[in-house]
Amino acid sequence: MIALTDRESGLKFYEHIFKIASAETFCGKVYCEIGFNQKEDIEKILMKYKISTYIFHKDYSGKFRILEAYK
Repeated sequence: MIALTDRESGLKFYEHIFKIASAETFCGKVYCEIGFNQKEDIEKILMKYKISTYIFHKDYSGKFRILEAYK
């Protein structure tokens, strides 16, 4: 069960990932699969950690499901 949820908003792991990715020493890209209704919440997290270069990719049904973020 722990692999499926953080038992809260479902965004705790993204907070942790983007905190690491916002470090000055980090270089590279981050790819994440996201929930079909999480795009706006994840954009807020990206803004919080000042990650301004990112692209959301849609799945075959037209829903945003993959995030590509980089510095």
